[in-house]
Amino acid sequence: MSEEKIKGQGPIDLVTDKDKQRIEKTKDLADRRNDDSRALMKIAAFRRFLNEVLEDAKVHNGIFVAGDNGYTTAYNSGRQDLGLTIMKRFLIATPEAYIQMCNEARAEKIQIDKELNKPKEN
Repeated sequence: MSEEKIKGQGPIDLVTDKDKQRIEKTKDLADRRNDDSRALMKIAAFRRFLNEVLEDAKVHNGIFVAGDNGYTTAYNSGRQDLGLTIMKRFLIATPEAYIQMCNEARAEKIQIDKELNKPKEN
């Protein structure tokens, strides 16, 4: 006995018009979010701000604090998780601008270090 496919019973046919609208709306929102992220990363002041936020969130550093009963480490973990979520959003939307931001931050840090270590003039 062979199974017959009944029209309207396949997995594709189970997607309703409402589901299709929801999927389309989700795609539109993701596109808008990526467009917004790209627009923001074109602004140098925003790149500096974002870099500071990510540094404060310790996205590139350890979060463990010895001897604190776990409270500070848990707090740091929450901050880092939010920072990683923000970082992911910008990395997906505009990876080139994210790399530019990192390079600018590194160059600024080098410049500041040079100025601070410069010998005093009499």
